[in-house]
Amino acid sequence: MRASWAAPRLDALARSAASALCTAYLKLVIATTRFRPPPAGRDAAAEIEEPCIVAMWHGQQLLAPAARRGGRRVKVLVSSHRDGALVGAVVRRLGLGVIRGSGAHDRQQARRKGGMAAFRQMLRALAAGESVALTADVPKTARRAGLGIVLLAKHSGRPIHPLAVVSNRRIDLDNWDRTSIPLPFGRGAIVVGQPIHVPPDAGDEALEQARRAVERGLDATIARAYAAVGDRDPGAVRDMSAPAPAQVVTDPMGTGSIHPSFGSRAPMANRAFRHGRPGRATAARIAGLIAGIAAAAVAVAAIALAEFRLQDEMEKGWRIIRASDDALPAGRP
Repeated sequence: MRASWAAPRLDALARSAASALCTAYLKLVIATTRFRPPPAGRDAAAEIEEPCIVAMWHGQQLLAPAARRGGRRVKVLVSSHRDGALVGAVVRRLGLGVIRGSGAHDRQQARRKGGMAAFRQMLRALAAGESVALTADVPKTARRAGLGIVLLAKHSGRPIHPLAVVSNRRIDLDNWDRTSIPLPFGRGAIVVGQPIHVPPDAGDEALEQARRAVERGLDATIARAYAAVGDRDPGAVRDMSAPAPAQVVTDPMGTGSIHPSFGSRAPMANRAFRHGRPGRATAARIAGLIAGIAAAAVAVAAIALAEFRLQDEMEKGWRIIRASDDALPAGRP
């Protein structure tokens, strides 16, 4: 009985500590990434039609919170898988809303993964003036946009904006979506693509054209973002010899300029320090910041453990009280 009672609390403890550590790390990376300075007189945020549907590719979304500006209301679609609980906790700590649900290859699978309920929640969020952010490709099918994001644009009447936030200092994993893990003290770029509109009366052919437009828009947006930091998209799978126009490369405040690029598959080598090793001063700063993050994680874990022990003692007390009540003779108050 005790084990069954303690297991979910231990799971919550681990998730709380892990989400605090992940959030602190992402904030560190965003704070130390040098985003390219914008040219005068351009404000990308003013050109974005809000509320909107923010589209990203799987594996390229870890730095996306850097694109948020001010107090803009944004909800993020997070997987209904168990791992999604940790991701959702991190998203909430970053001040964003969470909608749980997973994409699927067919309607039946979508219902089983909570995709239909999530679709309705996203429609309600957009109607209430909140933007929603999600990956356009269905899990395990990298860089192929699903119809879900296109149908969301059709039924909501809101545009799709491709988004890419990248850094030149990162670790590129050799997994299905070529996940890029950003590292501190890199050079970054934020690119917002041209809006993609889907008419409310779009039929099958128009939906397929819109789906392909999302693919082209995201490919071009990511290619231009990597070009801005002197790099190539590590997960590109299509020929980008004629990329679609991207809107702007921005800093975290939403202003910037565009940089042409041609995307192609890049080697999957670890390019975290391809521009040279950090100097002693930078290494000392990194060590100090990592130590600070570790201390914060330990503090969070200690607080969560203390709360767990307090709940354990309270549960023991209630068991004693219940046992005392059971021991009273019948008829006594």
